[in-house]
Amino acid sequence: MIKRKVLNITHYTGYFHDGTLLKIDHRDNRIVFTLESAEVDPLEIGDKSILSQSNTLFGKLHLNEIKSIKVDPQPCKKMLCKTHDSGEILDLEVSSGKIFLLISWADYPPKPETNDVSSIEIEAEHIYWENMPSAKGYKFRR
Repeated sequence: MIKRKVLNITHYTGYFHDGTLLKIDHRDNRIVFTLESAEVDPLEIGDKSILSQSNTLFGKLHLNEIKSIKVDPQPCKKMLCKTHDSGEILDLEVSSGKIFLLISWADYPPKPETNDVSSIEIEAEHIYWENMPSAKGYKFRR
């Protein structure tokens, strides 16, 4: 069983630069992003109990009661989904009622190479981070 812990992610968004967008689950009026930060020095973070076994912040960013979605920065009415093999986080900003993600997408062979970058801006009534420190993480498996 994975231990889950709610965490105020606004204090830690800088650690997600060079992190990974692992999954997008968009259902009805809610979206859950599964994210993993870049590797973090446990001494730098202060509370190493919030880190995964891979020394990353690993968890799910929940957005409930979506008000608007903009992608590159056009209004988006369709369901968000991950259309490439990998999404590197260039920027993550979380504020009251709003998130901003800047993602560099990549595909692996046999798919053709891509260098797409997307900005995703979402306004939602409720936003919270579900921290999963007991997870092994994906990016830096040992």
